[in-house]
Amino acid sequence: VDSEHLTATQGTYTSCPVNEDQEPAWQISTRSMRMDLAANEGQADGAVLRFLGVPILAAPSLSFPLSSARKSGWLPPNIFLDNRSGF
Repeated sequence: VDSEHLTATQGTYTSCPVNEDQEPAWQISTRSMRMDLAANEGQADGAVLRFLGVPILAAPSLSFPLSSARKSGWLPPNIFLDNRSGF
């Protein structure tokens, strides 16, 4: 669209380094994608998130950062064991 905004149809995106002989660890495949470089944000429609080629999340719409900055807010679960409430 311009130097700060990109669009793609049937595209893929990864922030991982690209090696010719190996696929990236993380990759998003999309039906359509918009990227706003000024806001550091990508928006994908019909998205599938893959880890080492294995689909782990399909979403009708997915927003993601274009750099290594965190955006999701997802946190790993914590498991606690104490003498009051147990596991």
